[in-house]
Amino acid sequence: MKDKGIVAEIKGSKAKVILSYNPEICKECSARLFCGIKPRENEGFVWARFKEEPSVGQTVEVEIPEAKAVLLSTLMFIVPIVIYGLGFWLAHAFIRSVGLSALLALAPVLIYYPLLVRFSDLFTPRIVP
Repeated sequence: MKDKGIVAEIKGSKAKVILSYNPEICKECSARLFCGIKPRENEGFVWARFKEEPSVGQTVEVEIPEAKAVLLSTLMFIVPIVIYGLGFWLAHAFIRSVGLSALLALAPVLIYYPLLVRFSDLFTPRIVP
């Protein structure tokens, strides 16, 4: 997915890019669930990496590779379900209480999400020249 936006702010090696809502483009995009643009607000923003520093107010093109969007969706939604299932199965093998096993199965999921956030830079959109 590629979209044009305006640079609003620069922090370190990332730029805050304001993107506007375009119904035709957004309905086709695989990253629409987590891009930050809400149809009722007409615009949103993403933090994007850059190689050449843009200036504030400059129009740039932001790219989110579709393969990365699909991988991120899998890591955010499918993997935690699998982790929870494995955690429940393992806990239930040692503890026969279903309720306690279900509660203990949450522990690995609660550990997983902060780790995912720590590595979220791998999925940051980038500004293409």
